[in-house]
Amino acid sequence: MRMEAKEPGKTQGMRDAMDKPLRVLMVEDSQDDVALVVRVLSRNGYDPAFRVVDRAGDMARALSGELWDLVIADFTMPGFPGHQSLAVFKESEVQIPYIALSDRVEVELAVEAIKAGAADYVLKSNLARLIPAVSGEIARAQARRESRRAAETLARRSKEREREQKEIQTVLGLSPRDLQEPLRKILSFTQRLADHYGDRLEATALDYLERARASAMTMKNLLSHLSERETSSHDQGNGPGPVDLAGAVSEAARSLAGGPLGPEDRVETGEAPEILGDQGRMVSLFRHLLENIAAFRKPGKPLRIKIRGQVHENPSGPGPPGTWLRILVEETGLEIPTECLSCLFPSTDGLDEPRGQGQGFSECRIIVREMGGNILAENRDGGGVAFTIFIPREPLPDEDTP
Repeated sequence: MRMEAKEPGKTQGMRDAMDKPLRVLMVEDSQDDVALVVRVLSRNGYDPAFRVVDRAGDMARALSGELWDLVIADFTMPGFPGHQSLAVFKESEVQIPYIALSDRVEVELAVEAIKAGAADYVLKSNLARLIPAVSGEIARAQARRESRRAAETLARRSKEREREQKEIQTVLGLSPRDLQEPLRKILSFTQRLADHYGDRLEATALDYLERARASAMTMKNLLSHLSERETSSHDQGNGPGPVDLAGAVSEAARSLAGGPLGPEDRVETGEAPEILGDQGRMVSLFRHLLENIAAFRKPGKPLRIKIRGQVHENPSGPGPPGTWLRILVEETGLEIPTECLSCLFPSTDGLDEPRGQGQGFSECRIIVREMGGNILAENRDGGGVAFTIFIPREPLPDEDTP
């Protein structure tokens, strides 16, 4: 049964516009008492909409099927007393107040109701106290709902931050080498775009394309530095180990295949004496060197790069003869303007840093110097360029470069 509360002597149109809607589930077997409660609420700023139940099943269905602001229950009703209605109320797990009404003035009964879960205990003979009880419990219930919502929001945001942190950790857990492949493809395809369609593009489009390649190359250099640091940091605890020169060259060439190095390019290595050092740094050295050699190639001409190593017997170098390895890298078809050679590997740090295509050669110089060695470049009389790398056969951190 659903009844709309209407105060005697007032029509619906005369109701105060400020009356607060109040949805009340009443557990009561006396229609007179229901009307009395409704009248008290209506005269004190509420616009009650209510339903009356007097059995456990009806109460359970009402609590599960509709939304209520509070329950007002006759705690001493025969056939469905307060302890039973409270049990149904708590089993429903609704988060609203339960206010007990009674016509019995017994402290023990009031204490029993409060202990059982009632929010308040109001005598039917003193319904004037019903209004502060209702308003107070409604306010507290609203505060609890807001607190729960705030806690749920906090928990949700905490889970979102935790998920974001896991995603960040996943990204940070990537090795720089994991990011090299997609970057290599960007460089490769932008180069192909420039090679095959450059003559059809406007100057602005070519400028954008060059900027994209320059940005990708900057990122590639950063990743290379990170990779070198990662490898060096990992290997430092184990000390220097045998360096496989041919293996380092092969790994560097594989990382550039399909990009700077095309299918027609060839990189050959000869035998080299064993040295002690950092294999990862040697791979980085040849990767930078091969990549920049490819940047200066003659258009349409495949590269033929030969790399060989031999013991350096120069007695004027640091240490006794035989303590240095001389690595010769030759490419007979390479074209590097003579005026550029002097600034590829400047002897001092500072103003002569190479720019543009030659910028990567400075990475070679940095790596070689960190290994305690030196690198030189010269044009050959018969054509092409030869790069000579001097590195100690064993780490010599306190020695000068040759």
